[in-house]
Amino acid sequence: MIMDSRDLTYVLTVRDTQNFSKAAQRLFISQPSLSQYIRRLEQRLGEPIFFRDKAQVMLTPFGEVYAREAEKLLDCIHQMEETLHLAKERNRSMIRVGISQSYSKSFVPAIIKIVHKLRPDSDVAFVDGISTLLEKEILEGRISFGIFPGPPARSDVAFVPLCQDPLYFAVSRDNKKAVEILKSAWSGKFLDLAAFRDFPFVLHTKGAKLRDLTFHICQSFGFLPRPICESETLDTLYSLVNHNYGVAILSLTPLTNLSEKENRVLFFPLLTPSATRTFGFYCSRDQENDSFIQKVAKAMRIKIEANHQQMKAFIERDREHVLGRG
Repeated sequence: MIMDSRDLTYVLTVRDTQNFSKAAQRLFISQPSLSQYIRRLEQRLGEPIFFRDKAQVMLTPFGEVYAREAEKLLDCIHQMEETLHLAKERNRSMIRVGISQSYSKSFVPAIIKIVHKLRPDSDVAFVDGISTLLEKEILEGRISFGIFPGPPARSDVAFVPLCQDPLYFAVSRDNKKAVEILKSAWSGKFLDLAAFRDFPFVLHTKGAKLRDLTFHICQSFGFLPRPICESETLDTLYSLVNHNYGVAILSLTPLTNLSEKENRVLFFPLLTPSATRTFGFYCSRDQENDSFIQKVAKAMRIKIEANHQQMKAFIERDREHVLGRG
C-alpha cells in the first residue's frame, strides 16, 4: 500500500478538530472534498477510521492505531525535510576551489579573503590535484572554479587568463661553479642555459606541465636535463635548489613569501617563447559571465600582478648583489 503524507495530515486534522467542516477550513479545502477523500482512504484501507454522528467525529480503534503511526511518520518526514534543507543550504553556501598543489600555500589565504569579502556567509573548501582532473571536476559541478596554469586540456571548460607566468632558471648562490659560469653566461638580459647542461636538475614528477616545459626549454638550448631529484610541489623544488642540491626551472607565481635572509636562490629569466605560460582562472561555460566568478577572477589578477612586481624587484636586487649587475 502506498502512503501519501496528505492522507496522514488529513486524518490527524479531522481527529484534532473532531469536525469535518473545521478540519476543511484548516486544510483550505471544501468540506465535501475532505469527506470524500477520507471515505476513499477508508475504502482503500478496508477499515473505517472514524465514527461519525451529528454531534462529533471520533476515531475508531483502527483509526487510533492509524493516527498514532501517522504522527510517527509525519515526524520522520519533517525531520528528513529539515535535514535535506540544511544539507542544501550548506551545499549552496560552500565554494569549492580547485588548485594545483604547488600553488596552495601562496593562493589559499588570498582566495579565502576574496570570497569572504564577496560572500561573507560562504565557506571555502579547496581541492588539490593535477589540472586535467580539476577541469573534469569543474565540468561535473564538483568544483565552483579553479586557479592553475594553462593551457586548458578541454575545450568545453572556460579559461580566463590571469597573467603571463614567466619561467626562470634557478640556482643557489652557494653553487660556486655555477656563479662563476654565470659571469659569462648571463648578459644582464639573456641567459645561455646551455652553459649548465652538465648540472643536475631537480624536476617536477612525470605528468606535470612544468616538467614537460623544462625538457622543452632545455632542448631548445641543445641538451636534455639530467634529473637528480623529483617532487610534486614547487615549494620542494625551490627548497632543493635553495640548499644547493641542483638547479631548476621554476615559476615565480607561487613563490610569494621568499625571505631575504633565508633565500639563497638566484633567478634568471629565460627569453625563449616556451619559457612563458599562461596562469588562469577556470570555470564551467555557464558560469563565465556570473558576476561573482568575474569579481573573484579580477581580484586574483590584481593580487598576482602585485606579487609578480614585488618578486621581480626582489630577485633583481639579489642578482645585482651577487653578480654586480641585474
